[in-house]
Formats: sequence, structure tokens, C-alpha cells
Amino acid sequence: MSIGKRVTYLKGLVEGLSLGSSTKEEKILHAIIDILGDISTEMEEIEKTVEQLDDDIMILAEELERLVETDNDCGCGCGSHRHDHAHHDKGRTPTFYTVCCPGCQKEITIDEEVLKLGTIDCPNCGEALELEFDEDEE
Repeated sequence: MSIGKRVTYLKGLVEGLSLGSSTKEEKILHAIIDILGDISTEMEEIEKTVEQLDDDIMILAEELERLVETDNDCGCGCGSHRHDHAHHDKGRTPTFYTVCCPGCQKEITIDEEVLKLGTIDCPNCGEALELEFDEDEE
């Protein structure tokens, strides 16, 4: 039996006793039953929300799985899961650099191609970053 039905049953029992509301005990009993009714109503609303969220999560999980399956290949026919295509660049392994943004103090990882651009906007705070790349160190 649900909580709501149990509270309704309890309320019926109290009404069947023909209790009034003149004594302190009777007033307290009626107040407790009213509070239990409110709690029951809120619990039902929470249960509905949780069910809806569960449905939404299942839909998102299915969509994510579909996207992962669709995006499993970089599309160039090599079978790689990498999407920067640096693996096609004469067999070289891409080099990654860590840059600290002077604005937000967060670290950003960039590859050699981004470094060669000379400037980027911080993905965290949007501040323009000037990058220096010395081709002699390559």
C-alpha cells in the first residue's frame, strides 16, 4: 500500500473514532495526520520527478551510445579513433604543450598546430593568449 493510501486510511480511522479537536491531544493528532498527508503528496511528486529524470537519462545514454558508435572512426578510412588527423602526418606523433592562462590561471593543453597559430582564446575565460613557437626547437 502506498504512503498516500496509508495516510488516507489513518485519517479515516481517526474520523471513525469521532474525535473532536478540543483537547490538546486531538489537535496534535489532527496536525500530525495533516503533516503526513503533505509529506505523502511531496513524496509522490518527487517519485514522478525521479521517474522522469530516469527516462531522460536513459534517452541521453542511448543517444550517447549512438554518437560514440557513429563517431568511432575518424572518417578517413584508416580505422583510427583519433580525430586530429595528426596520425596521418608522415607517421609523426603529435606533440602536446601545457600553457597556463595568465587570466584564469588554468592550464590548457594544446598541440603543435595550435601553437603555430600564435594566438588562441582561452577556452576557460576567453582571454586572448599570445603563443610563441620557435621553429628551431622543433
